[in-house]
Amino acid sequence: MRKIGRQVNFIGTSEINPRNGEGSFIRRSDGSIVFAYTEFVGDDWEDDAVARISATVSYDEGENWGEKHVLFNKPDEAKNIMSFSFLRMNNGDIGAFYIIKNADETDQIVFCRSADEGKSWSSAKNCLDCLDEQDYYVINNDRVIKLPGGRILFAAARHTVLTEHKEFMPGVICFFVSDDDGETFRKIETEFSCPFPKNPDGYEEPGLYVLPDGKIWCYIRTSLGFQFESFSTDNGESWSVPEPNIAISSACSPMLVKDCGKYTVAVFNPEPEHLMRDENEPWGRTPYVIAISSDRGRTFEKHNVFYLEDDRNNGYCYPAITETKDGFLVAYYHSNSTGICLNSTKVIKITFDELEYAMRKSLVESYQGKTVRIVMDRPLGYVHKKENYTLVYPINYGCIPDVIGGDGEELDVYLLGVDEAVDEYTAKIIGIVHRRNDVEDKLVAAPEGMNFTKEEIEAAVRFQEQYYDSEVEVAE
Repeated sequence: MRKIGRQVNFIGTSEINPRNGEGSFIRRSDGSIVFAYTEFVGDDWEDDAVARISATVSYDEGENWGEKHVLFNKPDEAKNIMSFSFLRMNNGDIGAFYIIKNADETDQIVFCRSADEGKSWSSAKNCLDCLDEQDYYVINNDRVIKLPGGRILFAAARHTVLTEHKEFMPGVICFFVSDDDGETFRKIETEFSCPFPKNPDGYEEPGLYVLPDGKIWCYIRTSLGFQFESFSTDNGESWSVPEPNIAISSACSPMLVKDCGKYTVAVFNPEPEHLMRDENEPWGRTPYVIAISSDRGRTFEKHNVFYLEDDRNNGYCYPAITETKDGFLVAYYHSNSTGICLNSTKVIKITFDELEYAMRKSLVESYQGKTVRIVMDRPLGYVHKKENYTLVYPINYGCIPDVIGGDGEELDVYLLGVDEAVDEYTAKIIGIVHRRNDVEDKLVAAPEGMNFTKEEIEAAVRFQEQYYDSEVEVAE
Protein backbone atom coordinates (compact mmCIF):
# COMPACT_ATOMS: atom_id res chain seq x y z
CA MET A 1 0.00 0.00 0.00
CA ARG A 2 1.31 3.43 -0.94
CA LYS A 3 2.09 6.16 1.58
CA ILE A 4 1.16 9.77 0.81
CA GLY A 5 1.61 13.19 2.40
CA ARG A 6 4.59 15.18 3.65
CA GLN A 7 5.16 16.87 6.98
CA VAL A 8 4.66 20.64 7.07
CA ASN A 9 4.52 21.17 10.84
CA PHE A 10 5.35 19.25 14.00
CA ILE A 11 4.26 20.61 17.37
CA GLY A 12 6.46 18.78 19.84
CA THR A 13 6.37 18.64 23.62
CA SER A 14 8.60 19.64 26.53
CA GLU A 15 8.80 19.18 30.29
CA ILE A 16 6.33 22.04 30.82
CA ASN A 17 4.21 21.24 27.75
CA PRO A 18 3.68 17.46 27.80
CA ARG A 19 0.88 17.18 25.19
CA ASN A 20 -0.40 19.00 22.10
CA GLY A 21 -3.33 17.88 19.95
CA GLU A 22 -7.03 17.61 19.17
CA GLY A 23 -7.17 20.63 16.91
CA SER A 24 -9.17 22.22 14.12
CA PHE A 25 -8.51 24.45 11.10
CA ILE A 26 -10.24 27.58 9.77
CA ARG A 27 -9.50 29.74 6.74
CA ARG A 28 -9.69 33.46 7.51
CA SER A 29 -10.94 36.14 5.14
CA ASP A 30 -7.36 37.20 4.32
CA GLY A 31 -6.65 33.67 3.02
CA SER A 32 -4.54 32.54 5.96
CA ILE A 33 -5.22 29.22 7.70
CA VAL A 34 -5.38 28.99 11.49
CA PHE A 35 -4.77 25.72 13.31
CA ALA A 36 -5.97 25.75 16.93
CA TYR A 37 -5.22 22.88 19.29
CA THR A 38 -5.22 21.84 22.94
CA GLU A 39 -1.91 22.74 24.61
CA PHE A 40 -1.34 21.00 27.94
CA VAL A 41 0.82 23.06 30.29
CA GLY A 42 2.50 21.81 33.46
CA ASP A 43 3.89 18.35 34.08
CA ASP A 44 0.86 16.12 33.38
CA TRP A 45 -0.54 14.97 30.02
CA GLU A 46 -3.70 13.20 31.28
CA ASP A 47 -7.13 14.29 30.02
CA ASP A 48 -8.00 16.28 33.16
CA ALA A 49 -4.61 18.03 33.45
CA VAL A 50 -4.24 21.77 32.95
CA ALA A 51 -4.67 22.82 29.31
CA ARG A 52 -5.55 25.79 27.11
CA ILE A 53 -6.31 26.39 23.45
CA SER A 54 -3.37 27.72 21.43
CA ALA A 55 -3.05 28.44 17.73
CA THR A 56 -0.59 28.87 14.89
CA VAL A 57 -1.11 30.49 11.48
CA SER A 58 -0.01 29.71 7.91
CA TYR A 59 -0.05 32.32 5.15
CA ASP A 60 1.05 30.00 2.34
CA GLU A 61 -1.52 27.18 2.18
CA GLY A 62 0.01 25.24 5.07
CA GLU A 63 3.59 25.11 3.82
CA ASN A 64 4.98 27.12 6.76
CA TRP A 65 3.60 27.97 10.20
CA GLY A 66 4.18 30.84 12.60
CA GLU A 67 4.83 30.88 16.33
CA LYS A 68 2.03 29.69 18.60
CA HIS A 69 -0.18 32.11 20.50
CA VAL A 70 -2.82 31.48 23.17
CA LEU A 71 -6.39 31.63 21.89
CA PHE A 72 -8.38 30.69 25.02
CA ASN A 73 -7.34 30.13 28.64
CA LYS A 74 -9.25 27.89 30.99
CA PRO A 75 -11.54 29.50 33.59
CA ASP A 76 -9.91 29.61 37.03
CA GLU A 77 -12.37 27.16 38.55
CA ALA A 78 -12.13 24.61 35.71
CA LYS A 79 -9.76 21.67 35.37
CA ASN A 80 -9.01 22.43 31.75
CA ILE A 81 -10.37 23.17 28.29
CA MET A 82 -9.86 20.89 25.28
CA SER A 83 -11.31 19.20 22.16
CA PHE A 84 -11.53 22.23 19.88
CA SER A 85 -13.64 22.78 16.74
CA PHE A 86 -13.85 25.77 14.40
CA LEU A 87 -16.94 26.48 12.27
CA ARG A 88 -17.71 29.28 9.82
CA MET A 89 -21.09 30.59 10.98
CA ASN A 90 -24.04 31.52 8.76
CA ASN A 91 -23.47 35.25 9.32
CA GLY A 92 -19.78 34.98 8.44
CA ASP A 93 -18.43 34.94 12.00
CA ILE A 94 -15.90 32.33 13.10
CA GLY A 95 -17.40 29.95 15.65
CA ALA A 96 -15.33 28.14 18.29
CA PHE A 97 -16.51 25.09 20.23
CA TYR A 98 -14.63 23.36 23.05
CA ILE A 99 -15.09 21.47 26.32
CA ILE A 100 -14.65 23.00 29.76
CA LYS A 101 -14.02 20.27 32.33
CA ASN A 102 -15.49 21.02 35.74
CA ALA A 103 -14.06 19.98 39.10
CA ASP A 104 -17.17 17.86 39.86
CA GLU A 105 -16.48 15.55 36.85
CA THR A 106 -19.18 17.19 34.72
CA ASP A 107 -18.38 19.46 31.81
CA GLN A 108 -19.68 22.15 29.49
CA ILE A 109 -19.58 22.24 25.72
CA VAL A 110 -19.16 25.94 25.08
CA PHE A 111 -19.48 28.11 22.01
CA CYS A 112 -18.17 31.58 21.31
CA ARG A 113 -17.86 33.62 18.14
CA SER A 114 -15.64 36.21 16.55
CA ALA A 115 -16.86 38.92 14.19
CA ASP A 116 -13.33 40.11 13.39
CA GLU A 117 -11.65 36.91 12.16
CA GLY A 118 -10.38 35.84 15.56
CA LYS A 119 -9.00 39.10 16.94
CA SER A 120 -11.63 39.12 19.69
CA TRP A 121 -14.24 36.67 20.93
CA SER A 122 -17.66 36.80 22.56
CA SER A 123 -18.12 35.35 26.02
CA ALA A 124 -18.48 31.54 26.09
CA LYS A 125 -22.02 30.18 25.94
CA ASN A 126 -22.79 26.72 27.36
CA CYS A 127 -24.50 24.63 24.66
CA LEU A 128 -25.71 22.29 27.43
CA ASP A 129 -27.81 24.94 29.19
CA CYS A 130 -30.81 23.34 27.50
CA LEU A 131 -30.43 20.29 29.78
CA ASP A 132 -32.07 19.78 33.16
CA GLU A 133 -29.29 17.58 34.55
CA GLN A 134 -25.54 17.72 34.20
CA ASP A 135 -23.46 14.78 33.01
CA TYR A 136 -20.16 14.40 31.22
CA TYR A 137 -20.51 15.01 27.46
CA VAL A 138 -17.67 14.24 25.06
CA ILE A 139 -17.48 16.09 21.77
CA ASN A 140 -14.25 15.59 19.86
CA ASN A 141 -12.14 18.00 17.91
CA ASP A 142 -13.13 19.17 14.41
CA ARG A 143 -16.59 17.63 14.72
CA VAL A 144 -19.20 20.44 14.53
CA ILE A 145 -20.90 20.65 11.13
CA LYS A 146 -23.32 22.96 9.33
CA LEU A 147 -26.11 21.41 7.25
CA PRO A 148 -27.01 22.76 3.79
CA GLY A 149 -29.97 24.67 5.26
CA GLY A 150 -27.79 26.38 7.87
CA ARG A 151 -28.61 24.19 10.88
CA ILE A 152 -25.63 23.62 13.18
CA LEU A 153 -25.33 20.04 14.38
CA PHE A 154 -22.97 18.08 16.59
CA ALA A 155 -23.02 14.64 18.15
CA ALA A 156 -21.72 13.88 21.62
CA ALA A 157 -21.21 10.85 23.85
CA ARG A 158 -22.96 11.28 27.20
CA HIS A 159 -21.32 9.53 30.14
CA THR A 160 -23.42 9.61 33.31
CA VAL A 161 -21.15 10.39 36.26
CA LEU A 162 -21.22 8.29 39.44
CA THR A 163 -19.83 11.14 41.53
CA GLU A 164 -19.21 9.05 44.64
CA HIS A 165 -16.81 6.75 42.83
CA LYS A 166 -15.71 9.27 40.17
CA GLU A 167 -16.79 6.72 37.58
CA PHE A 168 -18.19 7.30 34.12
CA MET A 169 -20.96 5.09 32.76
CA PRO A 170 -20.76 3.75 29.16
CA GLY A 171 -21.24 6.34 26.43
CA VAL A 172 -24.68 7.13 25.03
CA ILE A 173 -24.83 8.98 21.69
CA CYS A 174 -26.93 12.14 21.59
CA PHE A 175 -27.29 15.13 19.27
CA PHE A 176 -27.53 18.91 19.64
CA VAL A 177 -28.74 21.46 17.07
CA SER A 178 -28.96 25.21 16.67
CA ASP A 179 -31.39 26.74 14.18
CA ASP A 180 -30.53 30.36 14.99
CA ASP A 181 -26.83 30.42 14.12
CA GLY A 182 -25.63 29.55 17.61
CA GLU A 183 -27.91 31.78 19.69
CA THR A 184 -29.54 28.75 21.30
CA PHE A 185 -29.02 24.98 21.23
CA ARG A 186 -31.40 22.12 21.93
CA LYS A 187 -30.93 18.42 22.43
CA ILE A 188 -32.57 16.03 19.96
CA GLU A 189 -34.78 13.43 21.64
CA THR A 190 -33.10 10.46 19.95
CA GLU A 191 -30.37 8.76 21.99
CA PHE A 192 -28.80 5.34 21.65
CA SER A 193 -26.71 3.20 23.96
CA CYS A 194 -24.62 0.19 23.02
CA PRO A 195 -26.29 -3.16 23.84
CA PHE A 196 -23.09 -5.23 23.63
CA PRO A 197 -21.31 -6.05 26.93
CA LYS A 198 -17.98 -6.52 25.10
CA ASN A 199 -18.01 -2.78 24.41
CA PRO A 200 -17.67 -1.66 28.07
CA ASP A 201 -17.16 2.05 27.29
CA GLY A 202 -20.30 2.17 25.17
CA TYR A 203 -20.56 4.25 22.03
CA GLU A 204 -17.92 6.96 21.93
CA GLU A 205 -16.54 9.90 19.95
CA PRO A 206 -19.15 10.20 17.17
CA GLY A 207 -18.60 12.18 13.97
CA LEU A 208 -20.97 13.44 11.28
CA TYR A 209 -20.91 13.74 7.50
CA VAL A 210 -23.63 14.88 5.07
CA LEU A 211 -24.08 12.58 2.06
CA PRO A 212 -25.07 13.95 -1.38
CA ASP A 213 -28.75 13.01 -0.94
CA GLY A 214 -28.94 15.00 2.30
CA LYS A 215 -28.79 11.93 4.52
CA ILE A 216 -26.53 12.46 7.56
CA TRP A 217 -24.04 9.74 8.40
CA CYS A 218 -23.06 9.39 12.07
CA TYR A 219 -19.98 7.20 12.56
CA ILE A 220 -19.12 5.98 16.06
CA ARG A 221 -16.02 4.67 17.82
CA THR A 222 -16.42 1.28 19.51
CA SER A 223 -14.26 -1.50 20.98
CA LEU A 224 -15.92 -4.05 18.70
CA GLY A 225 -13.51 -3.92 15.77
CA PHE A 226 -15.60 -1.62 13.56
CA GLN A 227 -16.86 1.90 13.36
CA PHE A 228 -20.62 1.69 13.95
CA GLU A 229 -22.93 3.94 11.95
CA SER A 230 -26.37 5.51 12.11
CA PHE A 231 -28.25 7.65 9.58
CA SER A 232 -30.73 10.51 9.69
CA THR A 233 -32.99 11.52 6.81
CA ASP A 234 -34.66 14.46 8.58
CA ASN A 235 -31.83 16.88 9.36
CA GLY A 236 -30.85 15.07 12.55
CA GLU A 237 -34.23 14.87 14.27
CA SER A 238 -34.30 11.05 14.26
CA TRP A 239 -31.68 8.35 13.69
CA SER A 240 -31.49 4.71 12.64
CA VAL A 241 -30.31 2.02 15.05
CA PRO A 242 -26.47 1.86 14.90
CA GLU A 243 -24.94 -1.04 13.00
CA PRO A 244 -21.33 -1.98 12.26
CA ASN A 245 -19.81 -0.56 9.09
CA ILE A 246 -18.13 -3.75 7.92
CA ALA A 247 -16.08 -1.87 5.31
CA ILE A 248 -14.27 0.18 7.96
CA SER A 249 -12.59 -1.99 10.57
CA SER A 250 -11.03 0.13 13.26
CA ALA A 251 -9.12 0.20 16.49
CA CYS A 252 -10.85 1.75 19.49
CA SER A 253 -10.06 5.18 18.07
CA PRO A 254 -12.00 7.97 16.36
CA MET A 255 -12.46 8.47 12.61
CA LEU A 256 -13.00 11.74 10.72
CA VAL A 257 -14.70 12.21 7.33
CA LYS A 258 -14.59 15.45 5.30
CA ASP A 259 -14.85 16.79 1.77
CA CYS A 260 -11.65 18.01 0.12
CA GLY A 261 -12.08 19.26 -3.42
CA LYS A 262 -13.97 16.66 -5.45
CA TYR A 263 -13.04 13.90 -3.01
CA THR A 264 -14.32 12.74 0.36
CA VAL A 265 -11.60 11.55 2.72
CA ALA A 266 -11.80 9.37 5.82
CA VAL A 267 -8.88 9.17 8.26
CA PHE A 268 -8.74 6.32 10.78
CA ASN A 269 -6.73 3.48 12.37
CA PRO A 270 -7.61 0.41 10.24
CA GLU A 271 -6.59 -2.45 12.52
CA PRO A 272 -8.75 -3.55 15.47
CA GLU A 273 -7.38 -5.41 18.44
CA HIS A 274 -6.33 -8.93 17.43
CA LEU A 275 -4.13 -11.77 18.68
CA MET A 276 -1.26 -11.01 16.32
CA ARG A 277 -0.93 -7.35 17.28
CA ASP A 278 2.39 -6.42 18.89
CA GLU A 279 1.71 -5.46 22.52
CA ASN A 280 4.33 -2.71 22.22
CA GLU A 281 2.39 -0.84 19.55
CA PRO A 282 1.14 2.39 21.17
CA TRP A 283 -2.43 1.76 22.28
CA GLY A 284 -3.16 -0.18 19.09
CA ARG A 285 -3.53 3.10 17.22
CA THR A 286 -1.19 2.21 14.38
CA PRO A 287 -0.88 2.33 11.41
CA TYR A 288 -2.81 5.38 10.16
CA VAL A 289 -4.63 5.49 6.83
CA ILE A 290 -6.71 7.71 4.60
CA ALA A 291 -9.51 6.29 2.44
CA ILE A 292 -10.64 8.24 -0.62
CA SER A 293 -14.16 8.34 -2.04
CA SER A 294 -14.83 9.72 -5.50
CA ASP A 295 -18.61 9.68 -5.07
CA ARG A 296 -18.97 11.92 -2.02
CA GLY A 297 -18.81 9.23 0.64
CA ARG A 298 -21.18 6.70 -0.92
CA THR A 299 -18.36 4.19 -1.39
CA PHE A 300 -14.71 3.79 -0.42
CA GLU A 301 -12.72 1.42 -2.62
CA LYS A 302 -9.90 -0.76 -1.32
CA HIS A 303 -7.36 0.45 -3.88
CA ASN A 304 -7.96 4.04 -2.77
CA VAL A 305 -6.70 3.51 0.78
CA PHE A 306 -3.23 4.90 1.54
CA TYR A 307 -0.92 5.06 4.51
CA LEU A 308 -0.46 8.38 6.23
CA GLU A 309 1.80 6.64 8.76
CA ASP A 310 3.24 3.13 8.54
CA ASP A 311 5.76 3.20 11.40
CA ARG A 312 4.17 0.75 13.84
CA ASN A 313 6.44 1.91 16.66
CA ASN A 314 4.37 5.09 16.89
CA GLY A 315 0.66 5.72 17.41
CA TYR A 316 -1.65 8.24 15.73
CA CYS A 317 -5.17 9.51 16.43
CA TYR A 318 -7.68 12.41 16.67
CA PRO A 319 -7.39 13.92 13.18
CA ALA A 320 -8.38 17.34 11.85
CA ILE A 321 -8.74 18.04 8.12
CA THR A 322 -9.02 21.15 5.96
CA GLU A 323 -8.83 21.90 2.25
CA THR A 324 -6.15 24.11 0.71
CA LYS A 325 -6.03 25.60 -2.76
CA ASP A 326 -3.82 22.78 -4.01
CA GLY A 327 -4.77 19.90 -1.71
CA PHE A 328 -5.55 19.43 1.97
CA LEU A 329 -3.98 19.32 5.42
CA VAL A 330 -4.35 16.56 8.01
CA ALA A 331 -3.28 17.10 11.64
CA TYR A 332 -3.19 14.34 14.25
CA TYR A 333 -1.57 13.15 17.45
CA HIS A 334 1.83 11.49 16.97
CA SER A 335 3.38 9.54 19.86
CA ASN A 336 6.87 10.74 18.84
CA SER A 337 8.53 7.54 20.11
CA THR A 338 7.23 8.07 23.67
CA GLY A 339 4.83 5.11 23.78
CA ILE A 340 2.00 7.56 24.56
CA CYS A 341 -0.29 8.32 21.63
CA LEU A 342 -1.44 11.64 23.06
CA ASN A 343 1.86 13.47 22.73
CA SER A 344 2.79 15.70 19.79
CA THR A 345 0.84 16.98 16.79
CA LYS A 346 1.97 16.32 13.25
CA VAL A 347 0.54 18.25 10.31
CA ILE A 348 0.93 16.82 6.82
CA LYS A 349 -0.04 18.16 3.43
CA ILE A 350 -1.35 16.10 0.52
CA THR A 351 -1.62 17.88 -2.81
CA PHE A 352 -4.34 16.89 -5.24
CA ASP A 353 -1.62 16.12 -7.80
CA GLU A 354 0.04 13.70 -5.38
CA LEU A 355 -3.29 12.12 -4.45
CA GLU A 356 -4.41 11.65 -8.04
CA TYR A 357 -1.06 10.16 -9.02
CA ALA A 358 -1.29 7.71 -6.10
CA MET A 359 -4.89 6.82 -7.02
CA ARG A 360 -3.91 6.26 -10.66
CA LYS A 361 -1.01 3.98 -9.72
CA SER A 362 -2.97 2.14 -7.05
CA LEU A 363 -5.78 1.44 -9.52
CA VAL A 364 -3.60 -0.29 -12.12
CA GLU A 365 -1.58 -2.09 -9.45
CA SER A 366 -4.80 -3.51 -7.99
CA TYR A 367 -5.45 -5.39 -11.26
CA GLN A 368 -2.12 -7.25 -11.37
CA GLY A 369 -2.85 -10.98 -11.61
CA LYS A 370 -6.62 -10.55 -11.92
CA THR A 371 -8.80 -12.03 -14.64
CA VAL A 372 -10.86 -9.37 -16.43
CA ARG A 373 -13.27 -8.96 -19.32
CA ILE A 374 -11.84 -6.69 -22.02
CA VAL A 375 -14.00 -4.97 -24.63
CA MET A 376 -12.02 -4.07 -27.76
CA ASP A 377 -12.38 -0.63 -29.27
CA ARG A 378 -9.25 -1.06 -31.42
CA PRO A 379 -8.92 -4.73 -32.39
CA LEU A 380 -5.92 -6.21 -34.17
CA GLY A 381 -5.53 -4.51 -37.56
CA TYR A 382 -7.37 -1.34 -36.54
CA VAL A 383 -6.11 1.80 -38.33
CA HIS A 384 -5.93 4.88 -36.11
CA LYS A 385 -5.11 8.11 -37.94
CA LYS A 386 -3.33 10.65 -35.76
CA GLU A 387 -2.53 14.24 -36.68
CA ASN A 388 1.08 13.51 -37.62
CA TYR A 389 1.13 9.75 -38.13
CA THR A 390 -1.04 6.65 -38.55
CA LEU A 391 -1.10 3.70 -36.16
CA VAL A 392 -1.98 0.21 -37.31
CA TYR A 393 -2.67 -1.96 -34.26
CA PRO A 394 -0.66 -5.22 -34.39
CA ILE A 395 -2.43 -6.50 -31.27
CA ASN A 396 -5.90 -6.21 -29.77
CA TYR A 397 -6.45 -3.13 -27.62
CA GLY A 398 -9.47 -2.38 -25.50
CA CYS A 399 -10.67 -1.44 -22.03
CA ILE A 400 -12.25 -2.78 -18.87
CA PRO A 401 -15.86 -1.57 -18.96
CA ASP A 402 -16.92 0.92 -16.27
CA VAL A 403 -13.44 1.16 -14.73
CA ILE A 404 -12.20 4.74 -15.09
CA GLY A 405 -8.48 5.34 -15.65
CA GLY A 406 -6.30 8.36 -15.08
CA ASP A 407 -7.50 10.16 -18.21
CA GLY A 408 -11.16 10.01 -17.16
CA GLU A 409 -11.91 7.31 -19.75
CA GLU A 410 -12.25 3.56 -19.29
CA LEU A 411 -9.02 1.81 -18.29
CA ASP A 412 -7.07 0.63 -21.37
CA VAL A 413 -5.61 -2.87 -21.84
CA TYR A 414 -3.18 -4.31 -24.36
CA LEU A 415 -4.13 -7.94 -25.12
CA LEU A 416 -1.19 -10.17 -26.06
CA GLY A 417 -1.24 -13.77 -27.30
CA VAL A 418 -4.45 -13.56 -29.36
CA ASP A 419 -3.57 -13.53 -33.06
CA GLU A 420 -6.95 -12.58 -34.48
CA ALA A 421 -9.22 -9.59 -34.09
CA VAL A 422 -11.78 -10.09 -31.30
CA ASP A 423 -14.64 -7.97 -30.02
CA GLU A 424 -14.07 -8.95 -26.41
CA TYR A 425 -11.93 -11.36 -24.44
CA THR A 426 -11.49 -12.61 -20.89
CA ALA A 427 -7.81 -12.64 -19.93
CA LYS A 428 -5.41 -12.32 -17.03
CA ILE A 429 -3.53 -9.09 -16.30
CA ILE A 430 0.20 -9.84 -16.54
CA GLY A 431 1.71 -6.37 -16.50
CA ILE A 432 1.43 -2.60 -16.38
CA VAL A 433 2.75 0.04 -18.75
CA HIS A 434 3.62 3.02 -16.53
CA ARG A 435 3.69 6.31 -18.43
CA ARG A 436 5.86 9.00 -16.89
CA ASN A 437 4.75 11.78 -19.24
CA ASP A 438 1.01 11.11 -19.44
CA VAL A 439 -2.03 11.16 -17.16
CA GLU A 440 -2.78 7.46 -17.58
CA ASP A 441 -1.20 4.02 -17.45
CA LYS A 442 -2.09 0.88 -19.42
CA LEU A 443 -2.64 -2.73 -18.41
CA VAL A 444 -1.28 -5.74 -20.28
CA ALA A 445 -3.28 -8.98 -20.47
CA ALA A 446 -2.82 -12.46 -21.92
CA PRO A 447 -4.85 -15.68 -22.08
CA GLU A 448 -4.81 -17.70 -18.86
CA GLY A 449 -1.58 -19.71 -18.57
CA MET A 450 0.30 -17.66 -21.16
CA ASN A 451 3.21 -15.52 -19.93
CA PHE A 452 5.44 -12.92 -21.55
CA THR A 453 8.75 -11.47 -20.42
CA LYS A 454 9.26 -7.76 -19.83
CA GLU A 455 11.20 -7.55 -23.11
CA GLU A 456 8.45 -9.34 -25.05
CA ILE A 457 5.82 -6.96 -23.65
CA GLU A 458 7.97 -3.92 -24.46
CA ALA A 459 8.33 -5.12 -28.06
CA ALA A 460 4.60 -5.83 -28.41
CA VAL A 461 3.47 -2.39 -27.21
CA ARG A 462 6.25 -0.36 -28.80
CA PHE A 463 4.05 0.55 -31.79
CA GLN A 464 2.29 3.01 -29.47
CA GLU A 465 4.52 3.40 -26.42
CA GLN A 466 7.42 4.71 -28.55
CA TYR A 467 5.68 8.07 -28.38
CA TYR A 468 5.72 8.09 -24.54
CA ASP A 469 8.24 7.77 -21.75
CA SER A 470 7.06 4.36 -20.54
CA GLU A 471 8.22 1.54 -18.32
CA VAL A 472 6.83 -1.98 -18.19
CA GLU A 473 6.18 -3.74 -14.89
CA VAL A 474 5.56 -7.48 -15.05
CA ALA A 475 3.39 -9.26 -12.51
CA GLU A 476 5.35 -11.56 -10.21
